[in-house]
Amino acid sequence: MRDGMRPDVEPVGAAPRVISQPGGVRGFLRRDQPSTLHPLTGLAILGLDWLLFGGELLSGFLLEPLLSPLGALAGFVSAFLIERRYAGRSFGRSVLAALFAAAVVGVPWPISGTLIGFAVLALSGLRGR
Repeated sequence: MRDGMRPDVEPVGAAPRVISQPGGVRGFLRRDQPSTLHPLTGLAILGLDWLLFGGELLSGFLLEPLLSPLGALAGFVSAFLIERRYAGRSFGRSVLAALFAAAVVGVPWPISGTLIGFAVLALSGLRGR
C-alpha cells in the first residue's frame, strides 16, 4: 500500500490540512470563556476609552468634565450587559466587572499602551489572540 493511500500520512508535496484551529472569531465569541473578563468586555473597555479620550488633545481637554462621567456610565453599562446577558455570569461577578470597566473608562486619559491597558488585555484574555 502506498503512503498516499494511508489516512494518517500526508502525500509528499501536499498542502497541510487545517482541521480545526482553536481561537479565531468563533473562539472569540464563545460565551464560556475561561478569562476573568469576557473578551468582548475587554474590547468594549478599550474601544470606549479610545473613542472618548483618544482625541482629547484635539479638543484641548475642554470636554473632559462631560466625557469622564459619560465614559464611566458607558463602561459600566456595556460591561454589565456583556458579562451578565451574553456571557451568562452571576450578578455579583457582572457588577464587579462593570465597576472595573467604569473605573477604567472613566479615567480621563487613554489607557492603551499603559499598565492599565495591559491589565485589561490580560484579564480578558486578549493578549494571546
